[in-house]
Amino acid sequence: MFSHLRIPLLVLGIVLANFGVLKGEGTPPLCGIGVVIVGDAKAPNPQDPSTPIVQDHVIVKSFMPDSQAAKGGLLKDDEITQVDDTKVAGMKFKDVLKLIRGEAGTSVKLVVVRKGQAEPLSFTIVRAAINMPPAKPAPE
Repeated sequence: MFSHLRIPLLVLGIVLANFGVLKGEGTPPLCGIGVVIVGDAKAPNPQDPSTPIVQDHVIVKSFMPDSQAAKGGLLKDDEITQVDDTKVAGMKFKDVLKLIRGEAGTSVKLVVVRKGQAEPLSFTIVRAAINMPPAKPAPE
């Protein structure tokens, strides 16, 4: 359904994951590396059209404030091809997110293809609580 759009789905995931905290339900904060990624999906998942399949990589589009990913050396437009020992090609986008997220203080290894680099780069990034910027009120 949304396969033609390059939507930063992680932002939506972060907002939904933190919604319980906003409602006072005590949901723990989302932990990860503080990066907004998009998939390279060009076709919907035949089993579930609302869950895109990653064809080859996910792309770093932006960083959250105080991002562990930015501190760890990732750059905008880096292409993540592997998370720990798992290649992301053929995975559901949401499963890639699950691999990148994790408990604060644990680390995740990312293999990245970067424009201008002949060989893939490897980064080990320590996960932390993701600090969401405060929402701005809508204009009246």
